[in-house]
Amino acid sequence: MDGTTLYGTSEQRVYQLSENADMWRQVTPEIPVPVTDLAVDGSVLYVGTRGQGVFRFKLD
Repeated sequence: MDGTTLYGTSEQRVYQLSENADMWRQVTPEIPVPVTDLAVDGSVLYVGTRGQGVFRFKLD
């Protein structure tokens, strides 16, 4: 959780559900390997993967 925002994964993508939203929104492109960890620091999303290190994405 990041305040009132929830993040989740479906193997190779990360999705975001905001407090007033009724649908998940994809916030990353397809990642070439399985996602294992997530961290949010302000407007930056860090995505840990199996075998490809950490990807960094700027959130809107």
